[in-house]
Amino acid sequence: RTASFRLVLQGMRLSVRPRSDHSGQIVLQAETIDEVQFEWATMLFWRACASRIIGLIARMQDRFEGSILQSHYSVDGQEADAQRAHFKEVKANIDSYCIPRR
Repeated sequence: RTASFRLVLQGMRLSVRPRSDHSGQIVLQAETIDEVQFEWATMLFWRACASRIIGLIARMQDRFEGSILQSHYSVDGQEADAQRAHFKEVKANIDSYCIPRR
């Protein structure tokens, strides 16, 4: 039998960014109230969450291949190219403000 555990989240952000056709970066940030006061229990909780979230995203990829959603995103043409260029520019602008320069 498994234990039950509740955790209060004051804020949470999940960022999933593709790096190539076969790899990506997943970042999870969460602000919590540590009511348990046992660091090992909190770490165990977040490791379990991370392993389940990554597995869920990986399983979704198999359903994406050949789906209606993929055909929507794989459209070619001048309008689609303009939209892709626009969103790449938006991402570059966000990165330039958010990522610290070295």
